[in-house]
Amino acid sequence: MSLNWHYQLFLLKLINESGQQFSYSSIGEIALRQAIINASGMPLDQFAKVYLFELLGIKNYKWTHCLEGRPDVPYRIKLTSRDLAKLGQLYLNMGSWEGRQIVWPDCVVRSTDVHTKTIEKRLGFPNYGYLWWKHNFKVGEVLFESFQAQGSGGRFLFVIPKINTNAVFTSRNFDHSRKFTHSR
Repeated sequence: MSLNWHYQLFLLKLINESGQQFSYSSIGEIALRQAIINASGMPLDQFAKVYLFELLGIKNYKWTHCLEGRPDVPYRIKLTSRDLAKLGQLYLNMGSWEGRQIVWPDCVVRSTDVHTKTIEKRLGFPNYGYLWWKHNFKVGEVLFESFQAQGSGGRFLFVIPKINTNAVFTSRNFDHSRKFTHSR
C-alpha cells in the first residue's frame, strides 16, 4: 500500500448505489485504523495492546506489516490459535471477559448484524457486518447463524452463538486463502 493510501481511497469510483452492494477492500479497513489512531491519539499497536490484548491476556503476537512510511498503522498481525479464540469468546460473552466489559454489548450486536450482502463468489456470497463475515449453516433442519473473521493464508475464526462455540482454523494456503466452499 503506497504512502498516499488516503488519496487512493478518495479516487475509488462508486460503481453501485450506496449501500446496495459490497465487495471487500482492505483500504476501507485501513481508513478505520487511521480513525482509531486519530480518535485515541495512540499508534494502533499500542491501542490494541492497552485496550484489548493486555485485558485478554494475549502476549504472544506479532505485527507483521505497517503502511509504508507509517509505523503507527500496522495492518497484519499474527496471533496464536488460542489467542484468536479469545476474541471469539469475547464476542460470545457480549464483550465481557472475566467479569470486565471490554467491548460494549451494543457494539458486539451491531458489528455482527448483517449490513450488506457481498458479491464475493469465492467466499460463497456471505453477508457482511462491520469487519465480520456472516454465514448460515444448516444441519438437518436446524439453522446455525455464524459470524467469522478471515485472515491471510486461510485463517478463520468462526463464532456460532446458538451453541456457544467458536472455532479457529489455520493454514498456510496463501494462493487460495479465502476460498470458502460448502457442500450441499
